Amino acid sequence: MVECVNVKYVVCSCCRTGGAYNLASVHGIPSVLIERGQLSLFSREEIEADKADVRNILRCLGVLDGDWTVYPKQELFEYNDDAPCTGCWYPELKPDDRFQKG
Repeated sequence: MVECVNVKYVVCSCCRTGGAYNLASVHGIPSVLIERGQLSLFSREEIEADKADVRNILRCLGVLDGDWTVYPKQELFEYNDDAPCTGCWYPELKPDDRFQKG
């Protein structure tokens, strides 16, 4: 399914709790989490892209008729670091910006 999603990157999560896609995976049911936008904000273009991805996945699974598209992507590794306190995160960078330590 992940190959049918039109995004640049894929993160194979090690998480086994905290979401329907994780619960499905634990029980051997194929699942994928598609994420676009940021800070719970998303554009009409991102909504339409999600809908196109779901239709593409359904074609791949044989639920819908037609050919599906496979999109190349770069695999990233999941990194988790718990913060010592709660709070709000206000990102200074935008998606696709590059950053480095420091």
